Amino acid sequence: MNYEHNLFDRLKQSLLNTRKKLGDNIIKLIRNKNIDIDILNNIEHKLLVADISTQTTQKIISNLRNYINLHADYNNKSFYDILRNEILNILIPVDQPLLIQEKNPFVILTVGVNGVGKTTTIGKLAYHYRLKNKTVMLAAGDTSRVAAIDQLEIIGKYSGCVAVIKNNTTSDSASVIFDAVKTAKMKLIDLLIIDTAGRLQNKIHAMEELKKIIRVIKKIDIKAPHETILVLDANIGQNSINQVRMFNNAIKITGIIMTKLDGSAKGGTLLSIADHFSIPIRYIGIGPNIDDFQPFEPHNFVEAIFKK
Repeated sequence: MNYEHNLFDRLKQSLLNTRKKLGDNIIKLIRNKNIDIDILNNIEHKLLVADISTQTTQKIISNLRNYINLHADYNNKSFYDILRNEILNILIPVDQPLLIQEKNPFVILTVGVNGVGKTTTIGKLAYHYRLKNKTVMLAAGDTSRVAAIDQLEIIGKYSGCVAVIKNNTTSDSASVIFDAVKTAKMKLIDLLIIDTAGRLQNKIHAMEELKKIIRVIKKIDIKAPHETILVLDANIGQNSINQVRMFNNAIKITGIIMTKLDGSAKGGTLLSIADHFSIPIRYIGIGPNIDDFQPFEPHNFVEAIFKK
């Protein structure tokens, strides 16, 4: 129980900026006031400022307006509870924890643009499953940068991975990944996590390279990759929506990890992504350390921002 409280306390601390911009401001806005059209307009503004998309914001405001019209006996507390529930209802459908099945190996392909913290997130993911006694291998598929390979090697050792498969003599990431899947299968590794080069979501050539990587993986296991995770940076706000759309159109994204929530006041972006795409949000990054990483849990996320 103490462990669970500690996780929630760390989550609350990491979402402090989002809570100040969103939850605290709305509490101040409605305190000891009748909820009228001006208050609703101000709430709408607060939601938009917290980087909740116009579409999602309008949905929330419309439901709040309907609630007021149907419940003449509402008060500030019940109104605030309804607001929290509206947001929770958007997030609950994407509450689908990642289940590592016995695939030998279970293959996770990670994708994302430059700078989102993808390689660091791979280390956190590896460490998370090492704590669950899974054998983990990493594949250095970002062959465009020697620094990325070096970083993945350091992370792999620190997180207790069996090995980091790399090839410093080739720029062909598909061949490195092919060797990694084959090696992981031969060694009966539980989990293989593949790093890929950061790429702009609107570059056709880069997306075609991802498709090639997937085809190479399927030569060894037709059902792999078993999970394709898009890593997003909370700081970039609404641009995340475009990233999800472009990556998902090119290759089917099965899970999302949002990083850097601790340094952002834009946690509302996660709500928009859930509303727009219904893609499972698997994990969130809440700090720089290797254990600053949690499975996404909607109730805790909402409670951390909209404290009573």
